[in-house]
Order: sequence, then structure tokens, then C-alpha cells
Amino acid sequence: MVRSFLALHEESLAVDAEGLTTMGVRLSSAKFPTPGERRAFYEEVEARLGTVRAVDAFTMASDNPLGFGYARSLSIDGRPAEAGVESPRVTYVTVGSDYFRTLGLPVLRGRAFTRLDGTAGHENAVVNERFATMFFPDGDPIGRRIRLTNPNVIAEKLPWLTIVGVSPTVRQMARTGGPPDPVVYYPFRGDSGFFARLIVRSSPGSGVVAAIREEMRRLSPDLPLFAVEPLEGAMAGSRRTQRSIGALLGIFAVVGLLLAGVGVYAVVAYSVAQRTHEMGIRIALGATAAQVVRSVCRRAAPPLGLGLLAGLAGAGALGRTLEAFLVGIEPFDAATLLVVAALLAGVVLVASLVPPAGRRGSSR
Repeated sequence: MVRSFLALHEESLAVDAEGLTTMGVRLSSAKFPTPGERRAFYEEVEARLGTVRAVDAFTMASDNPLGFGYARSLSIDGRPAEAGVESPRVTYVTVGSDYFRTLGLPVLRGRAFTRLDGTAGHENAVVNERFATMFFPDGDPIGRRIRLTNPNVIAEKLPWLTIVGVSPTVRQMARTGGPPDPVVYYPFRGDSGFFARLIVRSSPGSGVVAAIREEMRRLSPDLPLFAVEPLEGAMAGSRRTQRSIGALLGIFAVVGLLLAGVGVYAVVAYSVAQRTHEMGIRIALGATAAQVVRSVCRRAAPPLGLGLLAGLAGAGALGRTLEAFLVGIEPFDAATLLVVAALLAGVVLVASLVPPAGRRGSSR
């Protein structure tokens, strides 16, 4: 759980969230029934935000990073689907042309979106590094074509998308454990939905939220902004449940490890102290200190081995229940379990060599 918490923190550092504020806009289906009307409205929002002096950079997205995305079935041009094999699922999110620049995410390969992307004849996409390594491990995804299908919509006709860039890996689906999800970014103007997130970069104390509220009021008085908060807080809040449960389980794990260490030390040290008289006789009869130490360690090794095997078996059996809360680490992580096993073995060794002083004195 500690390693998972550190991995989660490291993931959030990929986004330069300092100075970023996020706010939601929800359009009415009665007032903006068609994609064209919604697209025209968002373009007007972009034009107005560009005139606000307090705004250093801004973008739109269907949701924040570490927020929510849409599951889509993936098809890759040139790779026929295998019969009876389900298509892989990826996360789909729509973003503005300045999304990567606003969030401080440098494009690793290819290019970011331009204002032409998402229009007819320019159906292009950017994928994250996780997507690239999963589906193009031995090749370059730039220029390859993919198609995303909504599994809940039958016979939906969608265009092929050309991959034009690869971005750093940022988890989009906050409530998933395991490795980050493969993400496909598509231009917001090409798929303008009823809901949008405005993500704005500004200086502290610039009054940017009030200025944007005023511009939105002029554009559409009955369309308020909601869920206005710093992006850093929004990303942290999206994982609040996992963080809380992870912290609680981490505390339990540390306490359990301490109790195990104290208990093992007490039992082994008491057992060794009970043999102090025997060891004194063996040394008097000519046994060396090294021979006595080996004898003590051999006596402690079988119960230590059985205990560690039982603990590893228990970890393997119960580890899967933690999978939903783990980030960047497997439930049965060899490195973690080896460290814990080595720590407990070290406790046994110390208890074998250095039993409690009071017990040694009473034995003499």
C-alpha cells in the first residue's frame, strides 16, 4: 500500500497543476440539440476566454485527468480481429487543441493538435505512451490508423483516426487500479458533447474565475459554471476513496508487521534463553562459538521457514482483494514480499544471537 501510494503521487506529478483551475459547463439538450450548435457555442467560449487578460492558457476537455473517460473498443488498421476474441478496450477523452500545452505535458513523439484537427478530412488522434507500448511495442504508432467503437451502440459508423502524436502517460480513469489506462485523445471540436471542463492557467490572485463567470454570463446568462476548484484538488479528490482506504490498510499493515516482529522476537529469544545452560555446557566441553551459533540458527530455521511460507500463501490468497486499490504494483509483488520476509528473518536472527538481558542473567 505504501508503494502504491507513492506510485499514485508520482502519476499526478506528470501534470503541471500549479496555477490551473478547472470548472464545469453543462449544455441543455433543448437549447443545443445538435453537435454543430454545441461546437459553435464552445468555439465562442474559446474566443471569449482568449480575450480575458487574467488567463495565461486555457483548454477544454470532456473531463479532467484522473477523472473520467469513455470506454471504447479498439480496432487497428491492418490487424484483422480474431474470431471469438474480444476487442481491447481503451479510454477515450476529447480535448482542446491547447490541452497538452496548458497541462504542461510535452508531446513525446509526433505533434499536438492543431485547430484543423477534428474537422472533415482531419480525423486525427493523440495517444498516451501507455497506449503506444501496449499496441505498438516494436514499432512507431505515428501515422497508424485506429477506429474506436462504442460497445453500447450497435452499427455506429465511425471514421478511422490517424495517430499524429504520443503524449506522456497520465491516468484518465481515476477509479481503476493496476497500470494506467491506454488513452486516446480526440479533438474536442470533432466530438462536442453536452458537458465540458474548462481548464485555465492563471497567476494567483488574478481573479480569473470571476472574469470567466462574467464572460459566460454575457454569452449565456442561464448557464452557470459549477465544480470550480484547483485542478490539483480535483485530481486528489477523484482518488480520495482509494487514498483513504489505502492509508488505512497501510497503517494496519505497519502495525501488523510491528506486532509480528515483536512476537517473533519474544518467542525466539525466550527459546534461546531457555538453552543458555545447555550452551554453556557445550562450550565447556569444547564446542566453539561458531558451532553454538549454527546450532541455534538451525533450531530456529524450520519454524521460520514454515511461518514465511504460510505468510506468503496468505498474501497470495488475499492479495487479489486489494487489486482495486493498487496503482503501479501487482497484488503479489515479489520485491515487497521479499523485503518483509527478509525483515522477519532478520528479527529471528537477532533474537537467536541476542536474547533479552534479563533472561540471560536469570539463566546464569
